[in-house]
Amino acid sequence: MKRTQEKYYPWLRWWLMVVLISIMGWLSVHVGIIGDIVESDITYISFLIIAMFIYFTIQTGILTYQASIETESYYIYREKSDIGWFVVGIMPVLGMLGTVIGFIYMLLSCFQTADIGNIAKLPMMISKMSVGMGTALYTTATGLICGLLLRIQLYNLQYLINKKTDSLDG
Repeated sequence: MKRTQEKYYPWLRWWLMVVLISIMGWLSVHVGIIGDIVESDITYISFLIIAMFIYFTIQTGILTYQASIETESYYIYREKSDIGWFVVGIMPVLGMLGTVIGFIYMLLSCFQTADIGNIAKLPMMISKMSVGMGTALYTTATGLICGLLLRIQLYNLQYLINKKTDSLDG
């Protein structure tokens, strides 16, 4: 009986991660971080990263469950998880792209029409700068956090696959 339960441990670890991530997501909405991202991210790259994260989290959970109950061939799960590993590498890159776009937006919107002598326009310039900086920082943070959390999930799957293929080979 104990051996039967052990085969579900990787999937249960994945489920625990999803529950903790969901709680963090709920807290982010409740505290207002998601609202700040909606307000600040003019590129919507953060939402693309979050959508990719949700999709590949679900896919990783399905693969982890299937690999947990599989008894013979695990190599197919390694191939199926490769796209997830590719996405893990893309998420921080998309975050950095949002950073660059945010800085470009900030510089163009502020300094292209800047009138240093007119102090009345200063609050408007600062407001435009904050939108650009918000885009830059939120996209970077979203890419790094989602990439890290998905990497942990995929490592859990990879550990399961390696453990089972080693037991078959040796």
